[in-house]
Amino acid sequence: MQQSKANSSSFDVTLTLSIKIIFNSLKGCRLKVLVEYDDVEWQRREWVHVYRGQVFQIFLLERTLAWATRKHPTKIRAPPVLWPALVYIPLVDQAGISEHKYRPVEYLVDRSLDYHDYSQVQPYQVS
Repeated sequence: MQQSKANSSSFDVTLTLSIKIIFNSLKGCRLKVLVEYDDVEWQRREWVHVYRGQVFQIFLLERTLAWATRKHPTKIRAPPVLWPALVYIPLVDQAGISEHKYRPVEYLVDRSLDYHDYSQVQPYQVS
């Protein structure tokens, strides 16, 4: 996944990762998640303590798959299209991203990052 487009000086650490969660411990602030990084072999995954030492200003988890409007990625004059995208839920949100109207989405295929009003994002449903 691409790094956030937010100004890096406004956050000590901003990580937007593709994450598969395996909860090891959920006792107060001892939450650990097993992180698998995009484009890295699965053997290189690691356990990350989400709340230890206030390392993260933002830590996002993949919440669900949805349809989000975007400019067509290859056709210059095409009207906006609905595109499959991942929406996120914050585990750590010291920057207040969950309070903003526009929140991050990651489009599938080209993995570009954008911000959308989640009320305008349509849930993906299998028919």
